[in-house]
Amino acid sequence: ANYYNSQFKDQQLIKLSDLKRLNVIYAKMSKDQKANAEPFPDFPPPPPPLPAELKESPQIVQMHDIPPPPPIPANATKQQKKKYQIAIDNYNSQKQGYIYKHKNKDGKIVDVIVVPDPNEMPPPPPPPRLPLDHVKEMAKKGASFYYENKSISSDDAIQLLKENKDLNISTKEKDSNEPIVYISKEPNVIKKQRKSDEAVMLNGRRSNDNMYTLTKSELSNVELSIDKGTITDFKFKIPGKPTVSVKGNRLSEEAKLLLEFVNSGDALQLFIIKNSDNAVHSPILIEVK
Repeated sequence: ANYYNSQFKDQQLIKLSDLKRLNVIYAKMSKDQKANAEPFPDFPPPPPPLPAELKESPQIVQMHDIPPPPPIPANATKQQKKKYQIAIDNYNSQKQGYIYKHKNKDGKIVDVIVVPDPNEMPPPPPPPRLPLDHVKEMAKKGASFYYENKSISSDDAIQLLKENKDLNISTKEKDSNEPIVYISKEPNVIKKQRKSDEAVMLNGRRSNDNMYTLTKSELSNVELSIDKGTITDFKFKIPGKPTVSVKGNRLSEEAKLLLEFVNSGDALQLFIIKNSDNAVHSPILIEVK
C-alpha cells in the first residue's frame, strides 16, 4: 500500500495481482487495524467501473507504448527493492495492458495503467498440428486423398508425409462428411468460383425465375442442361434430410431414394450447380405436385 500511495502522480502503474491482494487483505482487517495501517491506495478494484462523468471504455495498449515503472529508489529497503524489481520484470514481460481514467480523492483525473502478471495472462494458443497427424486423422474419417490430382490410398498419403514433411496439404469438407485431402509439391491455390448468368434448364425447359413445378416421376428422371457446355455436378436437398452431392446432370441413386420422403407441396432445392467450365449457376427451387 505504501508503494502505491507514494507513487500516485498524473499516472500510476498497477500490478493486477497487487490490486487483488490489497482488496482481500483490507477486507479482512478490523477498524483498529485499518486505523493503524497504511491507508488503502486511491484506486478502484478491477475490473474498473466507469465513473458517471467518464464514458470512455478502458483503452487496450501495447506495453512498449506506456511508461515503465519508476526506477528503484536508492534508499529502498531490501524488501522494497524486491517488489520494485518484480513490478519492472512484469512490465517488461507483458505485451498488453489497459488504461482507464480515474478521479482521485482530490478530484483530479489521472491515468491508471493495469499490467497483468504473467500467470494471469491467457495461455498461448496450441501449436499447429503436424501435417502427418492431420493426414492420419483424415484417414480415420474415411477421407479421399489426391496427390498431384491423382487418387491415392490413405496409406500412400501417410507414407508421402513421412518421406517429405514439406508437402502442401489442403482439406475440403463435404456435405456427406467425407473430406477430400489434396497433397501437392506446390502450394494449393484456391481459385475464385466463377458465376454463370445462364439459367439451367430442367428436362429441356427453362424458367425465368428458376422455379419449377414437377411430379415425383418427372423428378426421378430430371435432366439438367445448358445451351453451352454440360452440367457436371450439383447438390440436391429435400426438407428434413441431409444434402446429397450429385455427379453428372441427373439425380444419383442416392438422391432418388430421398424422393420416397417427398410429399406434394414440398419445396426441393438444386444448388451449387457447376458446368464443364467450372462456373456456378443460380440455384433452382422445385415444388412437388
